[in-house]
Amino acid sequence: MKGHLARHSDYFKNLFFKNYADSKKKIIPLEDVVPADAFQHFLELTSGGNRLNDDVIEEVLKISQMWFAEVPMEKAKEYLLKSSNLHLARHSDYFKNLFFKNYADSKKDIIPLEDVVPADAFQHFLELTNGGNRLNDDVIEGVLRISQMWFAEVPLEKAKDYLLKNSKLAPMEKFAIAEKYNFSDLKTALFANVQTVADMNALLPNQEVSDFEPDTITLIAKRLLEISGIPRPIPVAPVAPVAQAPAEIPVAPVPNAQEIIFDLQQRLQMARDEAVRERRRFDFERQEMRERSQVERAEMEELRQRLNRN
Repeated sequence: MKGHLARHSDYFKNLFFKNYADSKKKIIPLEDVVPADAFQHFLELTSGGNRLNDDVIEEVLKISQMWFAEVPMEKAKEYLLKSSNLHLARHSDYFKNLFFKNYADSKKDIIPLEDVVPADAFQHFLELTNGGNRLNDDVIEGVLRISQMWFAEVPLEKAKDYLLKNSKLAPMEKFAIAEKYNFSDLKTALFANVQTVADMNALLPNQEVSDFEPDTITLIAKRLLEISGIPRPIPVAPVAPVAQAPAEIPVAPVPNAQEIIFDLQQRLQMARDEAVRERRRFDFERQEMRERSQVERAEMEELRQRLNRN
């Protein structure tokens, strides 16, 4: 056993066959505490076996490095690489094709990604695939982008849920992300929170309505109609079947798309004009308050000087 270990580890070669005091002992204590299961797997790797698993891989890597054991180290690294590839492939169709289809890159030790991915966004992406979640507003857009790009459903849904429920971003910032990557479900959820024209104004960026995605224009039109009390289509209560012919229900004529867009543009412009007027009123009132405060301070200073003279 000594010879076998010495062949695979410079540490044991020095321990057993150099002129050290411990080399003649029948039992030689190791300098560091080594878990029994990790040591068992280490021995198996030096003997051609391999039953590595996620529970022992970290300790096996640690002792292989500590004992300068090249063969166990390489086998442990190979296991870790394959395990990581399998894990990513389970969560992403992109990585499944990259690692396990018959692509030229799939055999390489290092595979460059096609797009530049921020390191912090990739770290959070990996954590989401492993059950962790430390998402924050600084990385959320990057995580959403790569999750969509890599067809990774679990990280994508977790990132969307964070953006809707936990993010401190303003509604317009959330909408900009949803519109940029065309997340229809996110946009639907954001428009569901719009209750007034002011809410709509706070949600939409200042741009032409026609520049939005088609589904966004539909959401804008539908929500504004609902806010205005004219939902389309008109909900009809169920009517029990009767013998006579059902009465015709008058339906208001539906304006065409251009009329709707024009009406939306008018409403949005009115809302912006009202916001500008409110801002001007606020600035005027704030200026008046400053002037009154200055007058009061001057009066107080004059009164203080009189009291000092007396």
